[in-house]
Amino acid sequence: MLIVSHEMIGRLLRMRLLGLTPDQAMALSHPQDVIYRIEGGQLTESMGGQPFQSPPPSPRP
Repeated sequence: MLIVSHEMIGRLLRMRLLGLTPDQAMALSHPQDVIYRIEGGQLTESMGGQPFQSPPPSPRP
């Protein structure tokens, strides 16, 4: 399945699919040139057409 979205809907989708809290979802970045793949509860991303890889860890508040 392919879902195309803008920033806020993308955060909402990642929150639901990855089991994040609303605060965790709001802290996520959403660059314009990124494709996210969520498979088996794991997130990988492709930036600018590069191969998919695990994103760097998010900074803790």
